[in-house]
Amino acid sequence: MYQLIIHSFIGLKREGNTLSFTPCLPEDWTHFEMDYRLGATNYQIQFIQTASEVEKTMKVFLDGVELIDNVISLVDDRQEHKVKIELYNNLSAKGLTELQVNN
Repeated sequence: MYQLIIHSFIGLKREGNTLSFTPCLPEDWTHFEMDYRLGATNYQIQFIQTASEVEKTMKVFLDGVELIDNVISLVDDRQEHKVKIELYNNLSAKGLTELQVNN
C-alpha cells in the first residue's frame, strides 16, 4: 500500500542526488505529510492542495525557499529539512480530508 501511494499518488522520483514529484492526488486530499530519509538526514515533506487561479500548478519549497525547478537536491548533512509542496487545482469545497503517511 505504501509503495502504491508513493509511486502513484505522489509521483516521487529519485535520480542520483535529486528528488522530484509529479503528484496526481485525489481531489479530496487537501493535505498530507510524509518523511523521506537519506542516511542520517530526514526530509519532512508536506503536501498542500488548494483551489486556485495561480498560473503554476505546483510550487516546491525547501527550508522556506522556493525552488524554481521544483527539484530537491538531497544532502546527507544529518539535519532535518522541511519540504512544502503546494499544489493548485480546481477543487470543490466539499469532501475535504487529510491523510498522513509516515515511514
